[in-house]
Amino acid sequence: MKTIIILVLLISASLLLANPIAEGPYITEIYFDETGWSIELYSMIINGNLYNCKISSNAGEAYFLPGIPFPQETYIVVTQDDLQTPLVIDEQGDHVTS
Repeated sequence: MKTIIILVLLISASLLLANPIAEGPYITEIYFDETGWSIELYSMIINGNLYNCKISSNAGEAYFLPGIPFPQETYIVVTQDDLQTPLVIDEQGDHVTS
């Protein structure tokens, strides 16, 4: 019985050391004004740029322009000008993900 308990504890402890799945930037705030929208992003993991990252809404998705710097553990604000293609976000009720 002791052997089974020790074995279960060792297996459980080894699972705690697994690598977490790193997600992309988090949307912390969306702001709408007369010029369009602004989105504030935060990421603890990315240290470089937004290459190959995208924003999706109910209307579609758009990738960021290459070379937008995104230092680790920093907030940045992006707008329509930072995307390769225009993205429509409905202020009244759209689901937006990064």
